[in-house]
Amino acid sequence: MNSHFSSIGRMLFLVSILVSIQYLCIAQTTPQSGTQDRLTSVSLRQAPTKKVLESLAGSLKLDVEFDESVKESYITSDLKEVPARKVIEIFLESQKLDVRMKDDHTLFIFADTQENREKYKEMRLWSEKTLK
Repeated sequence: MNSHFSSIGRMLFLVSILVSIQYLCIAQTTPQSGTQDRLTSVSLRQAPTKKVLESLAGSLKLDVEFDESVKESYITSDLKEVPARKVIEIFLESQKLDVRMKDDHTLFIFADTQENREKYKEMRLWSEKTLK
């Protein structure tokens, strides 16, 4: 009897994980300008914001770290032929997040508040030079 309930419990657990999986679909073409990847499409339905930002930054060969002020949220979007950098900027703005450079290869993302802007003002801004 216990093994029956244990099997049902495992099955329910697996089903709940499968139901909660979010879909992230980012297709890239070859770089147009040599400094930015072009995205053919970004189609997201309730995709975890942190995972999306990590994936997009990865396409630019950048790592991502998140401040503790960044709470998990979800993005739904459908964009076509937009540079990865611009997509990141759009998503940061829509989620009320800001970004600075922790080092030459790491984006540091935090909640866009006056307190955080003051706290991280010494960090470098994310500039076009980062992508070259």
